[in-house]
Amino acid sequence: NQFTVKNTEGTEVLSINRDGIFAPRGKLVGSTISVDSAVQTPLVKSSAGSTLVLESLTRSLRLSGNRGVFIDSPAGGININSFQSIHIGSTHGKFAIKGSDVRLKNLPTANSSTVSSFNSPHQIFQVCVCETGKLFLVPSRSHCDVNTNLCK
Repeated sequence: NQFTVKNTEGTEVLSINRDGIFAPRGKLVGSTISVDSAVQTPLVKSSAGSTLVLESLTRSLRLSGNRGVFIDSPAGGININSFQSIHIGSTHGKFAIKGSDVRLKNLPTANSSTVSSFNSPHQIFQVCVCETGKLFLVPSRSHCDVNTNLCK
């Protein structure tokens, strides 16, 4: 029994058999592997009860698929975190957010002195969109003013 991983050129980058783990074009470091070229495989999965981690400490990490890339978590959540910006786009199609509870946190709020205050246990806002696509909030009885400093 042997498990072999080859790059897109067909060159072996990882091999596991009874004699051990071999990485002819990379190096093994502890429980991790460093590969100097691409890895192509139909399936990557962790052992039962363990978290699967794919990371690149010094470069970028790219997941691609000609027919799509699917991220599914049927029994848990999905978190996306970034030190810099997160960009989500579609060149031919739409971007849809589905959920029973969709929240846009930390949107800036425009001050409106023309809105009469009323006593309410919950603050209600409306979402406004600048010409640039930037979002901001105004009180529910106010109007979206695209001349606000928030759009500059």
